[in-house]
Amino acid sequence: MKTISLKVLTVKQKDVSFYLSTVHAKDLAELCSGLRASPYREVSLNEIGIQNLEDAQKLVRSLEDSAFVKEVIAAQASSYDEEEPYQRILDKGRVRDIARYLLEEDSILPNSIILAAREEVKVKLKQDSTLVIEWDAESEQQPFSIIDGQHRVEGVNLLVEERPQEYRDFQVAVTVLVDLPFYVQAELFSVINGRQKPVSRSRIYDLLGYMPISDPDTRRHAYLGEMAVNRFCHHAVKVLNTSSKSPLRSRIKMRGTGEGVVTQAALVDHLAAYLMPKKERKDMRYLPVLYSYFKENDMVGLARLLVMYLVGINLAWPNFWKTNEALSQCLFGKTNGIAVMFAVLHDLIVESGGVESLEIDLVREKWKKVPTGVIESPPPGGSKGYQAEVTAKVLRAMFTNNYDQH
Repeated sequence: MKTISLKVLTVKQKDVSFYLSTVHAKDLAELCSGLRASPYREVSLNEIGIQNLEDAQKLVRSLEDSAFVKEVIAAQASSYDEEEPYQRILDKGRVRDIARYLLEEDSILPNSIILAAREEVKVKLKQDSTLVIEWDAESEQQPFSIIDGQHRVEGVNLLVEERPQEYRDFQVAVTVLVDLPFYVQAELFSVINGRQKPVSRSRIYDLLGYMPISDPDTRRHAYLGEMAVNRFCHHAVKVLNTSSKSPLRSRIKMRGTGEGVVTQAALVDHLAAYLMPKKERKDMRYLPVLYSYFKENDMVGLARLLVMYLVGINLAWPNFWKTNEALSQCLFGKTNGIAVMFAVLHDLIVESGGVESLEIDLVREKWKKVPTGVIESPPPGGSKGYQAEVTAKVLRAMFTNNYDQH
């Protein structure tokens, strides 16, 4: 076992106690977890080779085979592990700026780094106000996750590497949190960083599965309820970005950054509405037509349906899917367009009699009826009014002017 002892000042707020202390710069790298590079940025764009309906039908049949199942399993395997760091992607320029600032005469780093002890780490407070932290020497994980201060930690680490004699004993103020479940740590991270420099919704969905919730009494229920839906949707979106069968392969900005055309957040937001709708209201139009996938934890089924649907749209409008540039300029590459596509998917599922009955021929046939101008001229911004207006145009083209009654 590895052990470190910190002299601390105990702070009590309501029913929570945390500890203020200092850590030598040379110890930071061993104590605090850093960021991991996003694996999504390295995936190259490959054409999926769908030229006609026969090719598409072959692809749909291939979604039943074990290769696709393996792709789905692989996409699920690496997400939402509680050991995955959830700080925003490291900005090396910002790290350098902090290091350069600390080289200046009279520079100080007064703000405390906020650390949370991992659940498997043993923490004991002694009577002399010494906090003893003990963790497995064989573990590759550091004992603390960084809730706030990732870039300051990396800036100090950089100075320790480049000027060890000057900075190894440089002291850094830390706040140590213990006995906090992962979802509470994630909530704290979301609130702190959201109020300073907003973290993208894509990153929150990717690594935490939810946005901040102010009412502490509802957090755990939400984490298991609506948050669980968001995490489930994240897995489905990750399959769309990584599967060789998907027209959106390598075209989704996972965590809201990097190369891509549409954002992960847009896909998760609009997909989730059909797995578990908001509170029922008199004017609620949409049904939770995809809920059965969530209830049965059938990620393969949901991913298969989404890939098939996108392939059907691809068949109807192939020119818009040939390049990222073409996709980014049309309805299918816009946030409003994502909302429209999922709204139409809802109606096509209802029209066909359920998710099991939706066929690629129907998707292609209906989307081909949409006027070219609607596809070529997507609405600006992200207004729900625009989304409803375009959805109405698409549905009128598909089902005539009586689409609502239909």
